[in-house]
Amino acid sequence: MTLELQCEQFPLTHEQVMKILDCACDKLNMRHDGHVTLRCVGIDEITNMNATYRHKNSPTNILTFSYDENEHDIAICMNVAMDEAQERGVGLADYVALLATHGFLHALGMDHEASDAEELKTEELEKQILAETGFSAVTLFSI
Repeated sequence: MTLELQCEQFPLTHEQVMKILDCACDKLNMRHDGHVTLRCVGIDEITNMNATYRHKNSPTNILTFSYDENEHDIAICMNVAMDEAQERGVGLADYVALLATHGFLHALGMDHEASDAEELKTEELEKQILAETGFSAVTLFSI
């Protein structure tokens, strides 16, 4: 997959994010074709997107949009990510790596909200991908 990173002052390099994406593809035995755009958005924009697409009128850390199996957009709110990382005592780079991993797994078809089994599988994959790409192996479910 190709990656377009549209974030200023992102705590990860393009190479680090690509490594996470490639590892996620490998773990799910997915083809590496397609395109992902990961962009940083502000609190107002992520709140509007969350209200429009998830009917939750509050900010969130990350949203993933898939248009087909080969085209995905991921919106990450760094303001929320920074607050959550600090609240949870996790380094910002590790936390953003977790969010990117989570978003990529959604883009590749995982849905932790579908069932308890899918949540457990997502959590385990997050831990594996983060550990294999050099980040702290935490998950959104264990923090």
